[in-house]
Amino acid sequence: MELEINDELTVEAALERLEEIRTIIEQGEISLNESVTLFEEASKLYAFCNTKLDALEERVKILSKNSQGKLEPIPFEYNE
Repeated sequence: MELEINDELTVEAALERLEEIRTIIEQGEISLNESVTLFEEASKLYAFCNTKLDALEERVKILSKNSQGKLEPIPFEYNE
């Protein structure tokens, strides 16, 4: 069941569907054509998640003191 990518889709739901797709493909019980179709869906979901997470990262700021001792927001950087 392909998820419709729209404004109501959450990152959590997209990640859950990506996990389902991974499991289905790893089981190896589907045709090559079905695998390619699922891969295409997964690619769209990955792009969706990446876009949403990039937007969320822009919203997350860390407050840091500048040289004058005032708090100012700085971009959040996530290091894996």
